Amino acid sequence: MKITVFRLAKALGLFALSRWLTRRGLRILCYHGIWLGEGHYGNFLFMSPDKFAARMDWLARAGYPVLPLDEAVKGLKAGRLPAGATAITIDDGWHGTYRHMLPALEKHGLPATVYVTTYFAEKQYPVFDLVVRYLLDRGEGRELDLGALGVPPGGRVRLDTPEARAEAGAAIMAHGRKTLGGAGGHAFGARLAEALGLDYDELVGRKVFHLMTPAEIEDAARRGLDIQLHTHRHHTPLDDRDALAREIGDNRARLEPIAGQGLHHFCYPSGVYDRRIWPALEALEIDSATTIEQGLNFAGAPPLGLKRLLDGQEVELIELEAELCGFVELTRRLRRLFRRGGQAAPAGEHAAG
Repeated sequence: MKITVFRLAKALGLFALSRWLTRRGLRILCYHGIWLGEGHYGNFLFMSPDKFAARMDWLARAGYPVLPLDEAVKGLKAGRLPAGATAITIDDGWHGTYRHMLPALEKHGLPATVYVTTYFAEKQYPVFDLVVRYLLDRGEGRELDLGALGVPPGGRVRLDTPEARAEAGAAIMAHGRKTLGGAGGHAFGARLAEALGLDYDELVGRKVFHLMTPAEIEDAARRGLDIQLHTHRHHTPLDDRDALAREIGDNRARLEPIAGQGLHHFCYPSGVYDRRIWPALEALEIDSATTIEQGLNFAGAPPLGLKRLLDGQEVELIELEAELCGFVELTRRLRRLFRRGGQAAPAGEHAAG
C-alpha cells in the first residue's frame, strides 16, 4: 500500500513539489555495512554490494548536490546550503565498506563520511555481539546447551522463536561483557558455531563481521573518505562524563594520526543519546553528532542531534526517493499537526520534538 501511494504521489508531481518545499533542508543519508556472506543478513545493518552500487549510480543522476559532511554542517548552521543539499554517512567502518562502498563512491566522485569505532578495528577480531546474533539466527529451530558453553544460568534452550533467540543472545552477550575479552569472544564464537553446526571459519575468512584494519582506514582516508568519530568500544556512556570523554578520547587518539586531521564530527553508537550529554560533547570539541532518527534538518536544527535517512537492503528506491524529496517529511509534519491540534512549522524551519 505504501509503495502504491508513493508511486501515485510521484506521478501526480507531489515529489517534485515536496522537493521544492523542503529545498532548504539538509538530507543526511545513513548506511552501515556491506554483506560479505552467503545469501543476505540484515536490512539496515548490511546491504548487498550490487544494491549499494546501484544506489550511488541513482544518486549521482538524481540532481541532489552531495556535499562533504563538514561543509554541509557549516552550511546548515549558516543558512547557506544549495537546494536539496545531501551528505552521505556510513557507520562503524566495516571491511565491506572499504572493499565495496569506497569504490562505488569513487566511481562517481561522491564525498562520504565513515564513523569508525576502533576497538575491533585494532584487534581484528569479528564483532562479538553481531557474531552471536547471527549464529543464533542461523541456528533457528536447534537446541543450545548454555551450560555446556559456560553461560549463566545454564540450561537448554530451543531457538524456535525470535524471543528465545534474543533471550539466549542477551545471556551470552552479558557473559561476554563480564568475562571475555576480544580473544575470548573470538574463541567463544567458534565454540558457539560448533555447537550449532555452523561454519565459523567461513565467517572469519570472508571478514563478514570484521571492521577495516588501521591500514585500510588510512588508505580510505588517502582516497578521500572522511574518517570521523564513533567511540572506541561502540558505547556511549550517558551517565558518566569521564567515561564518555575516555570513549571519544580513545577513539580520537587512534583515528586522528590515521586520518591526518583533527576530528570533530560524531555518530552516536546504535543511535543511543540524551540531550544532557550535549554540553560534554561541546567540551570535547564535537561540532556535529548524528542520530538514527528519520528526517531532514532545517535551519535551527541542533547540530548534536542531526537526523538522518536510513537506507537498507529491503528499502525500495521509491521509498528512498520519497524520503529524499521531502514527501515523507511533510507527511510527518501533517501527522504531528493533527495529533497536536496546533500549527506545523513551515517546511524551511526546524520543528522541535
